[in-house]
Amino acid sequence: MYKNASNYIESIFELLEPNLIGFYNQFEVVTVFASSKEESQPFNILTIVVAQEEETKELQPETFLSPKPLKIKGVKDYSFGIVKYALNLDDTKDLLSGLSKDNVWGANQRILAFSKNLELIPRIFVPADSTETVPLNNLLKNNFWSGSHVFEWFDTGKDKLKFFFDKPGLLQTLSEEINKFIPIKLASVSDRLGNLIIQLPVSIAITDVHHTKQGNALTLKIAWHPKASTENKNLIFNCIRLNDVTCQDFFSSRVDINNELIIPMEHVRGAHRYYLWDDDKKILLAASAESSFMHEISLNSAMIQHEPRGFYIKNNDSNRELIRLNVVRNHTYNINPDKNESKELSHTWITQRLYEHEKADLLNQKKLIQYNRNQSAKAYNDLRSLIQIYGQESIYLWDPYLAPQDILQTLFYCSHAHSALKAITELVSPPNHDSQVKKTLITDYHQELEDSCENKFGLNLEFRAKIGKHGWSFHDRFIIFPKTINGPRAWSLGTSVNSLGKTHHIFQEVSDGRLIADAFEQLWVALDHQECLVWKC
Repeated sequence: MYKNASNYIESIFELLEPNLIGFYNQFEVVTVFASSKEESQPFNILTIVVAQEEETKELQPETFLSPKPLKIKGVKDYSFGIVKYALNLDDTKDLLSGLSKDNVWGANQRILAFSKNLELIPRIFVPADSTETVPLNNLLKNNFWSGSHVFEWFDTGKDKLKFFFDKPGLLQTLSEEINKFIPIKLASVSDRLGNLIIQLPVSIAITDVHHTKQGNALTLKIAWHPKASTENKNLIFNCIRLNDVTCQDFFSSRVDINNELIIPMEHVRGAHRYYLWDDDKKILLAASAESSFMHEISLNSAMIQHEPRGFYIKNNDSNRELIRLNVVRNHTYNINPDKNESKELSHTWITQRLYEHEKADLLNQKKLIQYNRNQSAKAYNDLRSLIQIYGQESIYLWDPYLAPQDILQTLFYCSHAHSALKAITELVSPPNHDSQVKKTLITDYHQELEDSCENKFGLNLEFRAKIGKHGWSFHDRFIIFPKTINGPRAWSLGTSVNSLGKTHHIFQEVSDGRLIADAFEQLWVALDHQECLVWKC
């Protein structure tokens, strides 16, 4: 689409033509940067350049938003800062040219280093949040109305930022610190680390789509910028209604600038997306994320019954304590102006499907499997299958009862050479253990693993134990794949590895693998002591 960087930069400034998307005369720049004593130049963590309209030509001077450098525990070599300032249009164009040529940003007589792996990303349009939230709005400035055109210099290497991806908890900590000074949620959009983002908000028109007070239709209203000239504007409005992953309705019409547009489309079910298109200039002037309208309100009343429930529980000293619990009777009321019972009934059946997935599909994808007695072989085979599919880069095994044979039955079956295999145990067996017994177990476990290896070809495994004051106790059992194509994924084992398929348990994928991986990594760091090391190769 863009022959070169010069062509790309020109396409940005073409959109700044007055009366096209707004009336912009300068840019505000916010940069999150990292610096160290060993490097002469700070390097970019994230830079956002936002077009803005100011009444005067006066530019905001450089201001450091954090009063002192931000230090993050676990990052010894770098400190972080946030700086904000304004630039005129010509200076911004020159700086973008310099960035494309030399991979540096030279504003305010300072050099900010960027990656040498910057890729120009074709323009995208980012709508405001609605019923559906838009991840990029965690970075963009005040993208509340019609939306923004966005251009990016995308860091595809992230070479200087690897420590955030190796230890994602560090990024979460940095994001929390940054958020104290400016509303940027960096951790939730980690793919943008190292990038420079150009944000061109659409301010020439603010759109409002709402349902009519009478009838079942939608109305489009457009509020124009005071400086806008709407004469000869050739606009097209498109709206689509989605429900149950189907297109339920579609509407398209040219817009009469001086009148509201009635959209003959139901608003009671599903989500809507709309687009306002300038057909002469071939650009979007507005777009929405998926948006829904309130149609029904459910109220619940809870009436306390005349007599409480009474029962006794035993305290630690074996004395009984009487508990009295108020019992309530619940009543639910639905407030809904639509009395079409057949429509309500069809919607109810759709939203209350008995199953979201076929059982066979879940079994084939290993997302949820139920085991009964005498199914150990199947359980181990299923686990090894996941190890082969998702274990190319790394695998974490987390089980308080984990012992050498459990690791031999699982992680040793990973055929991916040099995949980073990590395991944590609490040395729970035998019962009534103490630290001295644990130290003996560590010695025994180490020797058993050594004796079990004919060779260690391609094996990159470390086994740690919670012992003494290091780390903390844990109960749940997981296998975690922190570096799959689709991000971290984790499965709850439902039982310890040594009991797989021996008694009833459910093996299932959990919804947020990143949080489980973070929890494992936090404990892993806490166990980074020689006395916690069971075995390593």
